[in-house]
Amino acid sequence: RRNFAHLSKKQEATSDDRSYGSRHAAREKEPHAYPYLVLTWGEHMEAALAETSDSLLGRTQRYWQRWVKHGAVPTGLADRLQRHVIRSALTLKLHQFEDTGAITAATTTSIPEYPGSGRTWDYRYCWLRDAYFTLAAMRQLNHFEEIEGFVSYLANIAACSDDQLQPVYGISGARELT
Repeated sequence: RRNFAHLSKKQEATSDDRSYGSRHAAREKEPHAYPYLVLTWGEHMEAALAETSDSLLGRTQRYWQRWVKHGAVPTGLADRLQRHVIRSALTLKLHQFEDTGAITAATTTSIPEYPGSGRTWDYRYCWLRDAYFTLAAMRQLNHFEEIEGFVSYLANIAACSDDQLQPVYGISGARELT
């Protein structure tokens, strides 16, 4: 098996590029305005890179737009605050492992308890206490499918537990973590 990384064209980008908004608007009219990065596993991509990338990007955008649309942002927020609530909700949604319903605490690992401490926590696991806070936010936003997914995950863990739950599990429900 091989991994492929492919950029369709070279283009410099900087983090302080102030023309992003205008370039983003131009993207609607000019489909191939940005470089593509495609990672595949196994066989290489048979279809045309640009068309396939545009199609997958469109599907991804529609998925997330639908997800946001089916939620309920609390009323009474200023427009600028609604954008932040939606962005935060999207970030929380990305922490749920769709296959099992597990919710990770963060997409990072090895954050020290405090600077210079020997104790670090791995937030890629499902910490039950932290998952509660994500679920509470999802409830307020009326995203109940995520809650149902987690309840199913928790039921599977409880069915395999001796007598009590531990504070952290793997995203597949594993009790032993390495």
